Amino acid sequence: MATQETKQENNTMKKVGISMCVITLLCFAFLGLMIFKLNMLPFKLLLIMIVVMGIVMVLDIILLCGNLGKGAFGVGVFLSLLCIIVSAIGGVYIIKTTKALKGITSAGKETAKISVFVLNDSGIDDISVLDGANFGIEGTMDRVNTDDAVNKIMNDKSIQINALSYEGLDSLADALRNGEVNAIILNEGYLDVYRDSQGYESFPDEIKVISCEEIVSEVDESEKKDIDFDNEYFAVYVSGIDTDGPVSCKSRSDVNIIAYVNIKSKQILLVSTPRDYFIPLSISDGNRDKLTHAGIYGVDVSMDTLGMLYDEKIEHYFRLNFTGFKTIIDELGGINVVSDYDFSTPNYSYTAGENFLYGEAALEFARERYSFEDGDNQRGKNQMKVITAVISKATSPAILKNYSSILKSLDGTFETSLSYDSISKLVKMQLDKGGSWEISSYSVTGFDSSSTTYSINQNLYVMEPDYTSVETAKKLIDQLKRGEKVEVPEQ
Repeated sequence: MATQETKQENNTMKKVGISMCVITLLCFAFLGLMIFKLNMLPFKLLLIMIVVMGIVMVLDIILLCGNLGKGAFGVGVFLSLLCIIVSAIGGVYIIKTTKALKGITSAGKETAKISVFVLNDSGIDDISVLDGANFGIEGTMDRVNTDDAVNKIMNDKSIQINALSYEGLDSLADALRNGEVNAIILNEGYLDVYRDSQGYESFPDEIKVISCEEIVSEVDESEKKDIDFDNEYFAVYVSGIDTDGPVSCKSRSDVNIIAYVNIKSKQILLVSTPRDYFIPLSISDGNRDKLTHAGIYGVDVSMDTLGMLYDEKIEHYFRLNFTGFKTIIDELGGINVVSDYDFSTPNYSYTAGENFLYGEAALEFARERYSFEDGDNQRGKNQMKVITAVISKATSPAILKNYSSILKSLDGTFETSLSYDSISKLVKMQLDKGGSWEISSYSVTGFDSSSTTYSINQNLYVMEPDYTSVETAKKLIDQLKRGEKVEVPEQ
């Protein structure tokens, strides 16, 4: 009887062992497929992974199916369960990683929010009461999106719009204020331009939205360019917006940093250009404007404008919402930022030297300019310090602690024109060759002034460029391109 029970027990163990081996093999296959699709591991790491999986699989088969007794069988079951759990967790993390990266690399659109505004005290809350009324529009700027919005409103709301064209944002605001028009139709990105304009600083607070149309411009995917790894050098425009809207919205760019990267020498040069730099835009026929206004016309205008300034073709961009950036800093567990000065903001105080900062404090550090004699010049430097600190923390083992929540925080905060393949190759290269990156930073400078601008016919505060500093930036860029050590002068 005991013999029969032993046979049944052995048969049961054998069936369970075979089942566990099959499940383990399937889990390994699943994990391997996910890693292959992720396409970020260099060949030597893939080979090590395959060898380790093979050894574990052979050992598991021996323990589960080798009739070595209950003790060995128990160890085999534990090993199988461990492999299944590790494969499942690893697969889930890889799926999340792939999804997050595809989310930020799907920069296939730009969104313009074209809204109908009326005065707060107009008593108008429904656009339908404005059927046949006079609507003011800006005659030249963003006209394509404005016309699309007008047609969409007339079709969707079944109302007639009598569009009156005005030259200049100031004239448009005056027309609404003095009653020439009942409403204005305007890209919401221009509201911040009013806040820079004398006599119109309060205009955005005098009006309200009664209708909004989101006009989406699709980016031609065929025009997206991968990094040329044979060239060993590339440049990425880092644009930082500080709005509550989606990162794809056309908006003023308050952060304008170009990251020049030499893959071979493992050097990164960050060049910051003040937001109020008074230079010709790529679309303004030589007329000068604040650099920050270029973002209203699209990220490509910002890239082309900076390309004109530095005599460099910039083909890639990395756009971030600085307000959402603080979430990532929190998930990283804070960052160490080196301040050049002692200074305070309404909520925080900073000391010269190293400061450990969480998201909100880091954001105020990057925003502040009134505490410094050098104003916007120093703000640009501080923004680069924050970005450098985030890169350092994100490339350290500390990122593993909150990896899942960090990936989640990327949603809606970052967007890049770099392809998934380009990013995966960069990661693969780093894992293959290892080593740290040397990050240098330089800010071009300028002088306080005032002038009318391309975007608004009003005297605004602008920064006249110090072209000596621009030439210095060009020399640093050339050093990096040649693979020489970048020697940044003290500023």
